[in-house]
Amino acid sequence: MEANTSKKRKRRPSWVAGKGSSLPRMTSERCLDVKMDVRGTEADELFLRCPVVGSDEQPCRNGADCVGKRDLSGGPGYPLRRMDPSPQCILCLRREMKAKWVRHTVLEETVLSTRLCQRWESRVGVPGGYRGDCCIGPSGQSWNGFVSNVAVGVSSDYTWVYESDTQTWRVDQSQLYFREAPSKSPRFDGALSDF
Repeated sequence: MEANTSKKRKRRPSWVAGKGSSLPRMTSERCLDVKMDVRGTEADELFLRCPVVGSDEQPCRNGADCVGKRDLSGGPGYPLRRMDPSPQCILCLRREMKAKWVRHTVLEETVLSTRLCQRWESRVGVPGGYRGDCCIGPSGQSWNGFVSNVAVGVSSDYTWVYESDTQTWRVDQSQLYFREAPSKSPRFDGALSDF
């Protein structure tokens, strides 16, 4: 009978720690190292055009649904250049980030605390950067997947422009650019009064 009881003893599952073994410990080192490109207007301008025919540049994978083709009037009717390593163009990526921002900030859908929704950070409020009012970013109330500001704008901020000297189409986004306010100091180069 003793032999039967030893056979009936269940084996310990592999995920259960054995008697006298030490339990795993959490490391205090941070393993999540977020590094994002900080992009200014000059860096973004390179991707606001159609791909050069005969080069290794590829069009946006969204094809007919590319923001540059579908949402902006005028233009060549061709998708914008894809923003490598992504298969999408910069405007489609901005639309995607804006949709996630609306879902997680305005509609208050939960996003995992380890999930990052933004792809890059935009320079904001400095020359060569964007206006703060055309950006989306972190929410002060809860985690929304954004750690800094990203310029997105709206469709009316973008315009197709034909460059006759290079015979190419590009999207103008200059309405999003940061511009310093004029100085408020008094001018002394003319009359100060009508007396």
